[in-house]
Amino acid sequence: MYDRDTNSILEYPGEKEEQFNRKLAFEENLATLSTGGKYGKIARTYQIVPDRSRVKEREGGKYGIVKRTFLFDSKGILEKEGEEFRDTRMFVFEPIGNTITEREGGWFGKTKRVFIGERMSSDTFRDPLGFLQLLFLIE
Repeated sequence: MYDRDTNSILEYPGEKEEQFNRKLAFEENLATLSTGGKYGKIARTYQIVPDRSRVKEREGGKYGIVKRTFLFDSKGILEKEGEEFRDTRMFVFEPIGNTITEREGGWFGKTKRVFIGERMSSDTFRDPLGFLQLLFLIE
């Protein structure tokens, strides 16, 4: 559920709407993922580089350890472990059709999943904020 007042996406367990399972809140060049409770605990922080070519996922708050880095280019989004480590997976925006292919290990890795957009363009997820929403939904 999207909450306009807090500019965030909330995932509820279904019974009570006072407490949420997860919350993805957006700020200027920053997004935070909180878990559990009424107010939640910040589990991850996503720092968006101003030129929008990279997103760093940090454990906890702004100064936590970098767990993953997402690199954006015209053909897809590459996920790296840490800041400079190995390629973990790749989200390829296919030139034909309205699909995103998730590959393990990078560009030429094994196909894990294919996301098909029927009523929504896959281009929606090329932007860092759109991509973070996709991650929120699939992880």
